[in-house]
Amino acid sequence: MPFGVEVDKKTLAAVGVGVLVGAGGAMVFSYLARMRTNPPHAYERPATVRDLAVLQDTVERLKEEVVGLRDKLATSGGRRKRARENSGYASVTSASEYMSVTSGDDEEDDGGYMTPPDTDADVVAVTFDEGALQLSELEASLVRVDTLHNGSAENKEEAYTMLVQLKEKHNGSVEVLWRLSRSLMAKFDGEEDPEKRQDLCFQAKNLGEVSLTIDENSADAHKWFAIALGSCSEFLSVQDKIKDGYKFKEHIERALELRPNDATVHHLLGRWCYEVTMLSWVERQVASALFAAPPNSSVDEALEHFLEAENLEPGFYKANSLYIAKCYIQNRDYQNATLWLEKALQQPINDEEDRTTQKEVTQLLQKYKPW
Repeated sequence: MPFGVEVDKKTLAAVGVGVLVGAGGAMVFSYLARMRTNPPHAYERPATVRDLAVLQDTVERLKEEVVGLRDKLATSGGRRKRARENSGYASVTSASEYMSVTSGDDEEDDGGYMTPPDTDADVVAVTFDEGALQLSELEASLVRVDTLHNGSAENKEEAYTMLVQLKEKHNGSVEVLWRLSRSLMAKFDGEEDPEKRQDLCFQAKNLGEVSLTIDENSADAHKWFAIALGSCSEFLSVQDKIKDGYKFKEHIERALELRPNDATVHHLLGRWCYEVTMLSWVERQVASALFAAPPNSSVDEALEHFLEAENLEPGFYKANSLYIAKCYIQNRDYQNATLWLEKALQQPINDEEDRTTQKEVTQLLQKYKPW
């Protein structure tokens, strides 16, 4: 399974995702791709790189124990098969025989290990390839990149520099390319100059397209391509914004198909559904004039995705709680709306977007709590 990326509340990359034509030109909603340290979704290919590092450490300890067992067997006076060379992983003649060795039945006589019997059929043979389960240079670099990306602005810049260098050596790696797209979106978020923002956004989008030609089954590639695609909408014509709105949904749905337990993807799809339901009659007519089938969704569909995101990762995103409340308001369920507004109110404020969300939550509570 390819390596993924963790989402942490303290690592924020605000991106605009253009969905469809709206009253001001395009309906753009802000989304924070939050890198967390222990996600139920985001590697979903979950934390695979780090898991491999932990596994490698575990294997090293196991190898030491096996060496001790091998020495014990060699000096115990019993017959021992010579360990087969060139096998990739530790192996034993059978599971029952392995358990008989490690269970400690004869620990009084042999320090916790059973003296091997004289019959070849019961001899334990254990081998290790010294290179088995070792992280490659690229894999180790990706561990470092993800750690840096979850840190400060300086850490993110170092991660970007590393990825540029890795791209020169591993230009065909989807894991490098989608991470570089993500890194460019983080730079896009912190850039104020319009021309630089546009350049960063389209670089990220182009890398996303290339990464998908390499691996169409990468959930992260679909996810970050969609985010870059939506962010580029602020630089496009109305017609192109609408086209990209359809593409956005297509790639988010594909990411969700590949990784159904990704809370951030559920939130993104929920936002698309919600914004579509908010289209006015005039806006729908504009979309219908450009495309045979105008976008269609419902508040209930949006609510389903927001609730699933919350179920997968409770409290992961202040705005997710707000949009759950907004859906209930649209359905005139003010009791549940108030409940979720109060939950949102209690969630921490980590950035400017959270402060904006907090203001809206407070205003809505004043309006609907009396109900």
